[in-house]
Amino acid sequence: MSKVDIAASMIRLLAACHHARRVHVVADATYHGKALRDLPATCTFTTRLPASSVLFALAPPPTGKRGRPALKGARLGTPAQLADTARFTPARVTRYQHTDTVYLAEVTRLWYGSFHTRTVRVILLRDDTTDTDHDLALVA
Repeated sequence: MSKVDIAASMIRLLAACHHARRVHVVADATYHGKALRDLPATCTFTTRLPASSVLFALAPPPTGKRGRPALKGARLGTPAQLADTARFTPARVTRYQHTDTVYLAEVTRLWYGSFHTRTVRVILLRDDTTDTDHDLALVA
């Protein structure tokens, strides 16, 4: 049993014990995978998005033709490729006892490899003083 399997079991147990409350989980980049696909609806899970992860557009509507409908849309690429087309807006954040201006972009996508057809919210953060496309990518 992997660490992600154990974490998913623990989250399900906490959600069952506290069924009337929302459970918000924040984890590092190690914790992502298939075990987290079927968490209860009362749970949210936030983790760092690995740089090599591939994001997809949401599944297109059914065409009415025979066969299984598509589960995912077009391949959008890695977080860096997504940051190239994202629209960043300034935000004031307090971190390490300092208030800074950062730039945030938020998009809803599919991370098919880890969360299959469950939609995820991708948050890209870029510091004011950086030249990179993004400094941090989170998925919730």
